[in-house]
Amino acid sequence: MLTLLSTAPAPHDTLQKTLPVNWRRWDTQTCATMPKARRIGSTPGCPHRASISTESFPRITAEFAAAQSKRDISFMSQKPMSEEALDKLQRETFGYFKKETNLRNGMVPDNTRTGAHASIAAIGLGLAAYPVGVERDFISREEAVERVLTTLRFFWHSERGKHPDATGYKGFYYHFLHMDSGRRAWESELSTIDSTILIAGALASATYFDQGTTQEEEIRRLADDLYHRVDWQWALNGGAKVTMGWKPECGFLPYSWEGYNEAILLTCLVSLRLRTRFPQKLTKLLPRHTAGRRSAVRSFFMVVHCSFISSPTCG
Repeated sequence: MLTLLSTAPAPHDTLQKTLPVNWRRWDTQTCATMPKARRIGSTPGCPHRASISTESFPRITAEFAAAQSKRDISFMSQKPMSEEALDKLQRETFGYFKKETNLRNGMVPDNTRTGAHASIAAIGLGLAAYPVGVERDFISREEAVERVLTTLRFFWHSERGKHPDATGYKGFYYHFLHMDSGRRAWESELSTIDSTILIAGALASATYFDQGTTQEEEIRRLADDLYHRVDWQWALNGGAKVTMGWKPECGFLPYSWEGYNEAILLTCLVSLRLRTRFPQKLTKLLPRHTAGRRSAVRSFFMVVHCSFISSPTCG
């Protein structure tokens, strides 16, 4: 997934220093999905371990960034949505999880195309959405509890190991899973960031469903167990940064997480689990050109640290 974050126009020389000359991306499935790209650095015996040189992608220039920023400013100047329109948008968005989820195992498809596989990120977002659905009366508390329990029970008891058709390994889970069996699909990677989103969703549900019923106590227990089962030390692969993933056919992917992106959530979970000294140490993973954001992120880490470091669920 490629995400473009736009800011106000920056000086041309600053952009030239911070923006890449061309894009390179890691294809987590197969190089065949990008026929126009040139495969480089593939490992013998593993066609998936290759960097993709996207020479056909547009070059990022100062003019392009400035134009994108103007579009963002124009969008932000529009009138806010009415309460009715916002309610409809929220209800229909939540309806995706309510309608598309496999009630037998909690799998949520990555999209609505026929035959789409489940995405563990979508599952995690669903787990985080159920508390919102209950508060907005989109779903009853009882039904939400049942759905969350089904999902957490599946992942806790799912098949784990180095074999290529498992659901997960070392507390992490494969990016895409079959909707019916919940086993690895598309020879996808054991994804650290998507596992982070899954676990974060479980923790969100565990925080919200705080009643003393047998079912809600089980939600909290399972979320805590899943969180503590993640082997972050293994995912560091002997380095200082969490790798992006692992495959039974190839081993660890050649890239690691850093920067001002979704890795912030991952860094929080790693820090709380390993009791790593932060934020000073971990915010060094942010690129130098985000120094202005570094202070804000450090403050965010500190709030999370003070809020959860002594929590039985997140400690």
